[in-house]
Amino acid sequence: MNEPIVVEPCLMKSSGDCSICCLKMLLGVSYPEIIAAIPKKLQKTVHHDGLNVQQCINVGRRLGFTLEYHHEPEDDEVGVLSLERIDGGHDVMWMRGVIYNPADGELWTDDDAFLARGQWTVVGFLKRIQEEQ
Repeated sequence: MNEPIVVEPCLMKSSGDCSICCLKMLLGVSYPEIIAAIPKKLQKTVHHDGLNVQQCINVGRRLGFTLEYHHEPEDDEVGVLSLERIDGGHDVMWMRGVIYNPADGELWTDDDAFLARGQWTVVGFLKRIQEEQ
């Protein structure tokens, strides 16, 4: 049986902080902790430009977490789903097939419907690797 998923929802505060919100939810840390782990040179632009996959992995590492990139999630996984469409990219939370969109706070139980509605294409998935005890 899968462990329960407990996430404190995060709504975007600016146009480019979807990855910050998703990292906050995935790692279970505060928004200010995520910001503090972002390199100073990116902090002025991150709220507009967002973070790419490698930058997210680096932020996780700075906070003591290991994140792993995959092309797409398995149905039973939890992580950050990276999406693209003609006008840009966006990150959402993937929780065993349920999508949480930090842009509007909506939960989607049908991932195909969410992707079709926004004309999104999945470009990657970040998941947290649990350290061996």
